[in-house]
Amino acid sequence: MTIAAPEPSVARSRSWYRENDASLERELARLRQTLRRRQAQLRAEWQHDPLASRRAGIVSDAEAEWLSREPNDEPPEVLAWPGLEGGSAFDGLACAAGLTPFERSALFTALAPSLDPRLALLYGYLQDDPGLSYATPELALTLFAGQARPLARDSFLPAAPLRSLGLVRLGRARVGTGVLLRPLEVPTRIVDHVRGVDRADAELGGLARVVDVPSAPPGHEVLAERAARGLRAESPARARLVLLGPEGSGREAAAGVVCARLGWQLLRLGPEGLDQIVEWPHAVGALLAREHLLGRVALYVELPRERSARCLTALDRVAAFECPVIFGTPAVIAGRAIPTVALRKPDASEQRYLWRCALGPELRDVDALSVELAERFELGPTDIDAVARSARAKAQLAGSADGPGEQHLREACREHAGVDGLPLGTLLRPSACWSDLVLPADAMDELREIGAHVRHRTTVFSDWGFGARACRGRGVAVLFAGPSGTGKTLAAEILATELGSDLFQADLSTIVNKYVGETEKHLAQVFRAAERGGVTLFFDEAEALFGRRTEVQESRDRLSNLEIDFLLQRIEQYRGLVVLATNRKGDLDPAFLRRLRFSVDFPFPDRGLRRKLWRHMFPRSAPVDHLDWDRLAAFELAGGNIRNAALRAAFRAADAGGAVTMSLVLGAVEKEYRKLGFAVARSLFANGGAQA
Repeated sequence: MTIAAPEPSVARSRSWYRENDASLERELARLRQTLRRRQAQLRAEWQHDPLASRRAGIVSDAEAEWLSREPNDEPPEVLAWPGLEGGSAFDGLACAAGLTPFERSALFTALAPSLDPRLALLYGYLQDDPGLSYATPELALTLFAGQARPLARDSFLPAAPLRSLGLVRLGRARVGTGVLLRPLEVPTRIVDHVRGVDRADAELGGLARVVDVPSAPPGHEVLAERAARGLRAESPARARLVLLGPEGSGREAAAGVVCARLGWQLLRLGPEGLDQIVEWPHAVGALLAREHLLGRVALYVELPRERSARCLTALDRVAAFECPVIFGTPAVIAGRAIPTVALRKPDASEQRYLWRCALGPELRDVDALSVELAERFELGPTDIDAVARSARAKAQLAGSADGPGEQHLREACREHAGVDGLPLGTLLRPSACWSDLVLPADAMDELREIGAHVRHRTTVFSDWGFGARACRGRGVAVLFAGPSGTGKTLAAEILATELGSDLFQADLSTIVNKYVGETEKHLAQVFRAAERGGVTLFFDEAEALFGRRTEVQESRDRLSNLEIDFLLQRIEQYRGLVVLATNRKGDLDPAFLRRLRFSVDFPFPDRGLRRKLWRHMFPRSAPVDHLDWDRLAAFELAGGNIRNAALRAAFRAADAGGAVTMSLVLGAVEKEYRKLGFAVARSLFANGGAQA
């Protein structure tokens, strides 16, 4: 993965690169001067023929003389130092890492062959071994330590800056050589940085990803500025911050805003990163410390919901890293209190603002779209930004020149929420309308009022201020009660269609679980996905979940009551529409009934409603042959049974290649009666027979 480095405080111009190259040439000239002095010392010391014991890979005196010269045998021009814009890259690195003069010289000696490959052969000559054509701790100590050699050796310990910050690595030693003759390897990342090329190490690809900072609501901006002021007082490498808040509160976005204030780039630790930290904590710590040193990065850590002991171990090790860390999860570092910022979910007006920022002012109808999206979906800053990007991609694939439309955004929200793949129910794309439903007038009026409550909840609670007086219960929970087949499911589909949302029909057989806590976990999963996807939730046979709480006589009673309490609390927190259907209203818990905003009764249809239902079941295009609606209405059937009978008669007519006749419908009604277990006389269903 390639990570773009943050913009430097002063833009790097062409003159900066020229001056940086000149600075490196001066450093190389100083190094060559030191190497020539060492070469002269060795010549004086070597009284024997140095070639006698070397039959292969020989570097002669003449070649060594040539290798130590400046390019083209010309000394470098002594340039006036105009002062680099922010200093040379190598000087800035040495200063930021706090290197001593010896460590600075050792680092440059190690990376010099990457700038001038001819020096590698000279290193072999000076170490009296052509096989050691690389910098070693022994070479650096010989050239620069002098009388301070014992103290300078500590510069190559793992805890010293050269190694703890990942500036150099000790390579594998050759057989028969000591630790001081191990190669001093400089990572390509450091060489590139010294030359003025800032590309983060590819090793970060499996560890962390760059966080694209989305827009944040004004409240988050204020909190982020306050947190940034507190972190400025800390040593950057030891800066720590905890962001607390519920899912969707925008912890990652707030972390990005904090880093933007401090000039840091935010990296989010991925799942693979947690494993790498547990397996190789020192290597990962050195990599991140180096990236902060070079690119001013900070690490964002958020543990998964299912926290294992391995995750907690990784969290403890992250806390010891030499780079800024922002935790999106509770974290404790022994002996130190970490500043904590509490975040809340963006309210409806803040979500409108985030949608407008994410969609861009150039999008047509952006204000209307932002209002509608904020009403329908409950998403945080990071989610809104991701959905907007996905919707733009969909619009481009569709060839839309006007940017993403409502349909693109709805699809992107649905995919981001992950409701489609939830194995706890079925997601329906409803298309039913009011004309499909036949109910008494008072029930129809109540259903229309439910739709109005959902559509205008933001206006009433946020814009008109009613939310300040009602901390809970902003969602709309309704109960549909009545016998089977009276239209409860159809009414839920119609409300979802009117609200422009999908309908998620929960599957209680997979949600309810006998093991402790599993039912609550499944329900929490359903509600989380529903909130993100802006769907209408539908629970059929609600008495299975919301039965009466019982007197606690055994542990199972206590657990059952806890499940009901959890459901009541979660329904109150849900911002959308929750529809519960039952044909046994008397079995529901009274406390639950009190918390519902609406309770709509679906009565068994009387004769007049049954007549409307029969007429409604046959479309205008269906070939119908003189059906007696009054006689059909006399049969006491619910709407679902009437629909089954009408379909059965229609299929028989299609198979016979004729119209739907009264005899076919009566035969279908007889089958429906027998399916319901009613004992009836066949003469009742004969065409032209007695009235029911």
